[in-house]
Amino acid sequence: MPDVLRGVAVCGILLANILIFAFPADSANLIAESSRTGDQLVGVFQGLFVEGKFYSLFSILFGAGIALQSRRAQSSNQPFTKVYVRRLIVLVLIGIVHGLLFFSADILAFYAVVAFIVLPFRKARPTALLSAAIVCHVIGLLVLGAYAYRSDGNPVPQEPSWRTLVASRQPARHDAWLVVMPRVAKLLRVSELDLYEFMADEQRIFAEGTWLEMVRHRAVRFSLIAMPLKLAFVSWRVLALFLLGMYFVRTSLNIDRTAETTVYRRTAISFFTLGMILQLVGAVAQANVGQYMLALPVFLIGVFTGVVAVSLGYAAWILTLCTRKAKSALVHALAAVGRMALTNYLGQSIICGSIFYGYGLGLFGQLHATEVMMLTVPIFALQLVVSSVWLRYFQFGPVEWIWRTLSYLQVQPMRRPL
Repeated sequence: MPDVLRGVAVCGILLANILIFAFPADSANLIAESSRTGDQLVGVFQGLFVEGKFYSLFSILFGAGIALQSRRAQSSNQPFTKVYVRRLIVLVLIGIVHGLLFFSADILAFYAVVAFIVLPFRKARPTALLSAAIVCHVIGLLVLGAYAYRSDGNPVPQEPSWRTLVASRQPARHDAWLVVMPRVAKLLRVSELDLYEFMADEQRIFAEGTWLEMVRHRAVRFSLIAMPLKLAFVSWRVLALFLLGMYFVRTSLNIDRTAETTVYRRTAISFFTLGMILQLVGAVAQANVGQYMLALPVFLIGVFTGVVAVSLGYAAWILTLCTRKAKSALVHALAAVGRMALTNYLGQSIICGSIFYGYGLGLFGQLHATEVMMLTVPIFALQLVVSSVWLRYFQFGPVEWIWRTLSYLQVQPMRRPL
C-alpha cells in the first residue's frame, strides 16, 4: 500500500509542477487573470485539488519511510543512523544536481535537509510525535502570519514581475524580495537592475537559449532564491508532515479486514469534506484580509490545515482502492511507479524539459494552461507502463539503485533472479 500511495503522490506532483515547467515564474498570476474559461477552471482545479496536496502526501510518506526503515533496522539488528545519514547526504547531492540541471523547484535537497532534523524523533512515543507535529504546524502558521502582517496579507513571498521592474528601473518593493534580491546581487557582484534583467530574460533563455544559459539561470534561482525561501517559509510545515508520517507508522492502526474498506471510505469522505470546507472558509477570509482582524488567522488555518486534510482524504481514498481492487492492473502499475518514485520524479523533469525548453520542442510560454494540463495524461501513462515493465526485470529503479549503492557503500544487486 505505501508504494501505491507514493505512486499517486508522484503522479499528483506532476500536476503541480508541469505549470512551473511551462511558464515563466513571474507569470504565475496570468492563469488566474486569464479570460479563457478553461484556464480559469485550471486555476480553480489547482487551488482546490492540487496545490500542496500531493506534496503534503509525499511529505507524510517520507516521514513514514524514516520510521519504517528504522523499525526494520532495529528488528534485524542492523545499523540505522549512519546508513540513513548517508542516504540523506546522497539525496542532497541528487537534489542539487536536479535543481541545477533540470528543475530549480527541486524538493529533494530540501527534504533531505529537513529530514536531518527529524531523525532524533524516530524513537519518540506516538503521543510525542503527534504533539510535535501539531506544534511544528502551528509554528509554521505563525511564521506565515508574521510575514503576512508585514506584506499586505501575503503569507509567502509573491514573485514580482521582473519585466516591470526592469522597465521602471526601480529596485524591488515586493515583500521579501526587498531583503533577498540585494543580497543575491551583492553575492553575484552585479547591480540589482542587472539581476532583474537576468531574471526577466527567463522566457528567452528557456524557450530559445542554450543549455548552459538555462543552468546558469537555475543556479541563481535554486541556490540563492528557491532554497532559502523554502527553508524560511516551508520547513516547519514539512517537518510537521514528516512527524505525522512517523506517527502513523508508530501507531500501526489495526483495522478489521472485513471492515477495512468501509473505514477507509468513511475516513476519506470525512477528511476530504473537512479539507474542502476549511479551504473555502480560508479563501473567503483571504478576500477580507486587512478589513477584519481575524481574517488573516482564519485564512492561514483554513487554507494550510485544509491542504493537509485533503491530502489525508486522498490517502484514505487510495487505501480504499487498494482494498477493493488489490489485484487490478492499475493498482499494480501505481505501485510500480511508487517503487521507482525517485526515478519517476526526476524522469518527469527530463520529459517536461524536452517538451517546453529550447533544447527540446521549445514550447515554453507558448501553450494555454488547459493544453499544458492535458499533457499530464500521456506522461502519466508512459510512467505507469515503463515502471511496470522495468520492475519485471530489475529490483529497483535506476536512480534508486544508485541511491542504495552509495548509501550502503556496496554495489546492490540490480537484476531480478531468474
